[in-house]
Amino acid sequence: MPAAGPAAAERLDAASHRFAGLNRKWHRRARTRHPEWPSVPGTAYEALSGASIELIRPIVRAGQTDSLPALEETLMSLHMAVLAARPWTA
Repeated sequence: MPAAGPAAAERLDAASHRFAGLNRKWHRRARTRHPEWPSVPGTAYEALSGASIELIRPIVRAGQTDSLPALEETLMSLHMAVLAARPWTA
């Protein structure tokens, strides 16, 4: 996308920020039910967004979107490790 020009790069950045915002909103709500979960810096939401994109992008680029569900466990474990301070599941 960045090679496609500034407008495409801006759209990619905007999508990443929206995903980070969704994670922030979800985490804020989840902490009302799970007060033992840690607060995290705003950059953690951006990092999770970036990590998720990096895992998903090559699969989409290769046209193998059928295999995206195989990332569910990894993505959930990553998010729960950061947002809920849960150990990574094997």
